[in-house]
Amino acid sequence: MSDARTRTPSTTTGTDVLLSLLLALAALGIGGGSLAWLFGNLANTALGSGTWAPYGPTRVLFHPHQVWPHLPRPALLVCCYGLPAVVLVTITFASVKLWLRHRPSRSGLADQQALGDLLPKKAAARATGLRASLADTQPKDVAPDDRGVLLGTLKPGATEVRSSWEDVLLTIMAPRSGKTSGLAIPAILRAPGRCC
Repeated sequence: MSDARTRTPSTTTGTDVLLSLLLALAALGIGGGSLAWLFGNLANTALGSGTWAPYGPTRVLFHPHQVWPHLPRPALLVCCYGLPAVVLVTITFASVKLWLRHRPSRSGLADQQALGDLLPKKAAARATGLRASLADTQPKDVAPDDRGVLLGTLKPGATEVRSSWEDVLLTIMAPRSGKTSGLAIPAILRAPGRCC
């Protein structure tokens, strides 16, 4: 089911996005200012121009020449703007990449992990446990039709998804859409035993 249908509708349309944007900008400003303060103090210490400046991210972002008056202008630009920008872009890129990798599927369809019991390895192991004629057969040697009823594939040409011959299947489709010719008759013809 789509994630959008299960969420409660927002009574503040548009302001949710605006609030998120404002929070992101605030975090960016505080993070960038903190990094500018850190790199500016490190440059100040490395060049021997003085002691560490007190923490003040906004002052460091907008007036770094007042915080470290003895640092040369190129060093100020690199330490207060260049290095923090590189660090923030790197962190943002890594965060987005991790989020894309671990976010739930938005397609509404089950993935390989959710369909584990219907994939070849577990379906073959289940078939050998349910049918006495396959008891001595290794799961990898079980023929596809002996594993169960073919339901489809995860992706075209990919791993088959099969339910056990003892599972109950319910097919809900429109009239004249191929329930009998596409599902029932092939399952009956491939059945390992009698169909009553």
